[in-house]
Amino acid sequence: MPDFSKTDHDPRLRLKEWIEVGDAAAVAWGIPIVPHAVKMFYVPTDRTLSKALREFQKAEIIGEAACMIRTAPIRKPVGVFQSSHLWKRATLAICALELAQDSRGKEAMQNWTPPQNGSIEIERFW
Repeated sequence: MPDFSKTDHDPRLRLKEWIEVGDAAAVAWGIPIVPHAVKMFYVPTDRTLSKALREFQKAEIIGEAACMIRTAPIRKPVGVFQSSHLWKRATLAICALELAQDSRGKEAMQNWTPPQNGSIEIERFW
């Protein structure tokens, strides 16, 4: 995992705009899926992606990667901050759309019952 705690990162990395996506973000929403070992992030721009690859060094072998980063597929993806994390986490809608791309993710979404605890109401849209 890149060392996000360093304060000397180039501000052009826009670390506060990175959004955790993929299985780890889905698990944080309580979706029953076994996450991949490597965390995945959206970065806001192609320029940010290029800068991050220079700053953190690209892994030559995928098994050695600390994380995977890619430019967000939409201009302003929405993420939510959680006090226990250094970065934003993808919203439930983004997680659901990502998971819907394969049978493993579709099954996980079908097996998940959104919590109804009064403070937040989640309505199925998948």
